[in-house]
Amino acid sequence: MLCGLKIPTFIFLEGPEQGYVHTIKRKYLEKTDMLKTPKAIKRDILGKFRSLLYKHDTIPPNWLLRDYWQPLTSQEKGNFNQAVTDLVHKGLIEQVAGRIPTLRLTDKGAALIC
Repeated sequence: MLCGLKIPTFIFLEGPEQGYVHTIKRKYLEKTDMLKTPKAIKRDILGKFRSLLYKHDTIPPNWLLRDYWQPLTSQEKGNFNQAVTDLVHKGLIEQVAGRIPTLRLTDKGAALIC
C-alpha cells in the first residue's frame, strides 16, 4: 500500500527511480479524483495567466495542449470547452488561432486578475 492506496507492488522502486513512483501515484490519484468542473478549469486558466502576467499575455500552446488538455477525460474536455466559451463570452480571454491554438488574456481579464 502506498499512502493508503492499493497500488501494484511492481512500482515500488528505490533510488533514482523513486520519482517514477511519485509520478504513477500522482496520475493514479488524478484519475480517481472527481472530474474537473468548468469552474475549476476557469480557475486553472486564470491562475496560469496570473503566473505569466508580466512575461506573456498568451498561454504557451505547449502547456495548454500537453500539460493541460491531453490528461483530461472526455467529459472534462467538454467542461474545458464550456469554461473557455464562458471566459470568451465574458470578455476575459480570446482564442488565438495558430498551428497549436491557444488563449490570450484581454485587458478586461488582466484587470480582473491583478
